This record gives sequence, structure tokens and C-alpha cells, in this order.
Amino acid sequence: MSGAILLSSSSTTSRSALALCSSSLNASYIFTARLMWYDKKNIFYWSTRKVLYLLKVIKEILLPPSSLLLVITVAFIMVLKGRKKTGTALAITGIFLFYLLSTELGVTILIGPLEKKYPPLKSLHFQRPYVVVLTGGANDLSHIGIEVEPSGSSTKRLLKGIEIFQSSEDAILLIAGGRGSADSPETPEALVLERLAKALGVPEKRIIIEITSRDTWENAKNLATLLKNARGPVVLVTSAFHMQRAVWCFKKLGIRVIPAPTDYRSSPITLYSLVPSAQALRDSSTAISEYLAYGWYLLTK
Repeated sequence: MSGAILLSSSSTTSRSALALCSSSLNASYIFTARLMWYDKKNIFYWSTRKVLYLLKVIKEILLPPSSLLLVITVAFIMVLKGRKKTGTALAITGIFLFYLLSTELGVTILIGPLEKKYPPLKSLHFQRPYVVVLTGGANDLSHIGIEVEPSGSSTKRLLKGIEIFQSSEDAILLIAGGRGSADSPETPEALVLERLAKALGVPEKRIIIEITSRDTWENAKNLATLLKNARGPVVLVTSAFHMQRAVWCFKKLGIRVIPAPTDYRSSPITLYSLVPSAQALRDSSTAISEYLAYGWYLLTK
């Protein structure tokens, strides 16, 4: 890969993809991006990395379980200092929230409204669609000698995208995502998913990748020019809890999309929904993070 990268993985792929786009598009400004973010010798790389680490620490403090442990700790200190009534009430509240967010009931209460915003896609068949898959993380396994692998969320999104791709005619698969956080692997997430897509039979010439975006807004912004001139429908694939914010970003930039949600986290309420689990706590944290991110976008974009 050279100093400037194409959204596709090779010049041949780029030309094939461009042939399927509007002839009025200028490849030089649609498909070219600077690799400053990935150049370890560049000061921008390190300064941005420090900022992302700081943001990640702040985010983890605000989200469960850290925030709940902080509440319980404060409550314990208050009890020790003689404020037993207030401290006890705060401790009970913290413990109850810790329990609730660790259950499927808590997950469904939090993430259900996000997932219900857009219903599952009924028809997977489209004419000349641009199937846009937003990445959802990758796992760095270099410490055990294994290549970077897509996260479970990324894999589910890609599989849904490929399902739509294979059910449609003359489809193009767009995979968008760079490094979403400070602890993300050095390899851009879109490259990781592209490798899996090709292994699953998607022709390389029908894949376009965007590898510099760090969040949902940049996903939409970096693809805006291409998708505004798309000849076919734009089908957007991401996790159901993330779809509302993703659609909002694309609409904000003037891009009409057809939502194709996947990776559902909510579940029917049963007695088992009251049993706490580590996975439920993670999903609750994901839901709270999504609400905070969407609220931030509404205030700043």
C-alpha cells in the first residue's frame, strides 16, 4: 500500500469500482486519503493516539461497571464518615443498578428502544445496490501469533452485508472503518473485513473499502461524495442498536439509505432474564454508550 490509499485494495479494484459509479465522479478526491493516522513516525499519529486514550479512559469511567463501582465506593465512604442514611441509600441504589444492568431484563429495557427504531429488512433483493457495511471493531491477537480478527459485531455486520450482496444484482460491497479507538489494532478494520469477505467468496473487484474513518460520522462523511452519486439504492448495514445514529449521520449529509439492521442484543423476557451475566453487563454498557454518542452527535454535528 502506498503513501496514499484507495478505498479499494488495489488499483485494478479501484478502476472496476469506478466503472460502476457515475462518470461524473472524480476518483482523485473520492478514493484518495492521507495515511497520517497510520504513520507511526508522524506527530499527528501520536498526538491523536494520546487524545483517544484519554477519551477512552473517560468513557470507561462514565460507563458500567466503573461508574457503578465508583457510586458504591462513594456510598461506603459516606457511611464511614457518619452519613449512614444517605450512604446506605446510595449503596442500595448502586447495587440495584449493578444487578439490573447485569441482566437480560436490563439490556432489553435499555437497548430495546434503539433496536426497534428500524425493523429488520424484509427483502434482500435490490438492483445495483451499494451495500455499506460499517465495521464494529477488531481483535488484535498478535501476542499469540494470530492475525487481527474481526470482532463478533463486525462479523455479524459483514455476514448480513454479504447476504444482501449475494441476493442482489450488480451489487457493490462498501466496507467502512479505520481505527475506532486507541486500543484498536494497527490494521484498519475495513481491511480485516475485506480479507474475510474475499475468503467468503466476494469478488475483490466488487469490494470498495474506506480505512481512515474513526467513528460513525466519519464513515458517512468519507463516503458522502460517492454515495450521493450512486446509481442504485444505498443499503446500510450495522448493528441494530447502532442503526439510529448511523442513519442520522448519513441523512445529515444528504444520503438516503435503506436500513438493514443486524446483531440484535435484546431478547424476550423470561425468568432467565433475571439472572445476571457478564455479557448482559457488557451489552448494557454498549447501550448506554450509544445513547451518549447519539446525544453528543445531536449537540455537535
